[in-house]
Amino acid sequence: MTPSSEPWRPFPPLISRSAEYIDLWRVRLGTLGSHEHFRSILDPQELERANRFRFPHLRDNFVLSHVALRKILARYLEIPPQDVRFDLGKHGKPEIRGSLNYGRVQFNLSHSGDWAVVAITQGREVGVDIETFRSDVNHLELARNYFSERECQSLLALPADKQARAFFVCWTQKEAFLKALGDGLSYPLSQFSVTVSPDEASGLQHVDNDPTAVSRWNFASFQPDGNHYGTVVYEKGHCELNQWDWRWDYGLEENAVRVEGFRAAEEK
Repeated sequence: MTPSSEPWRPFPPLISRSAEYIDLWRVRLGTLGSHEHFRSILDPQELERANRFRFPHLRDNFVLSHVALRKILARYLEIPPQDVRFDLGKHGKPEIRGSLNYGRVQFNLSHSGDWAVVAITQGREVGVDIETFRSDVNHLELARNYFSERECQSLLALPADKQARAFFVCWTQKEAFLKALGDGLSYPLSQFSVTVSPDEASGLQHVDNDPTAVSRWNFASFQPDGNHYGTVVYEKGHCELNQWDWRWDYGLEENAVRVEGFRAAEEK
């Protein structure tokens, strides 16, 4: 499950995309000072969710992460960020409104601490999760409550100094898988198993009552920085993972990224 050592590359002037790519966008939160003008980009439902947060820094991080999501999606959809519209899928997973989504763009968002990560692809389900490493978390108790028996045994078999990191990477794998499925809390964490050992590649090992699931999903772990762990999960098929750095000083029109492949594929 060793996280990817690939660098986070600078914002590109040109990217060509197809179903053979997963784009991860790393977004730094909480560094802009006053950003009330960003709220005009969000829709009323997003603003209502933001206002539910009791603490200002959590509210601000929600606003920033969702503004970044809209700005990133706007480049793929070739529309202004405030015009992006979302619907909810069967299990409540957000998706782009069909009338706007000529390229069958799929996305997922996760944020924790000072980072957000957006995963973008075309025509395949995707889920992403990031977590902030915390040394004060009782990872063994949480594992016993939420992990499968197989995962708990694997975690306990590790040297003590590797268990905390293994727990967080394992947790992000499980959350990202549920987000890719779109099932959320309706699918118990204990009913499937992922890899736990730091010496193994991230991946699905077993799903109760679904013997074909392991062959349908790819996992890739990554780190936004040294204090955060993340995993992206996506439907299998040939795919290349790209890690991009989002920059807030890029406008929608000025220095805009050209995205090729989505519209062309749809027009064929």
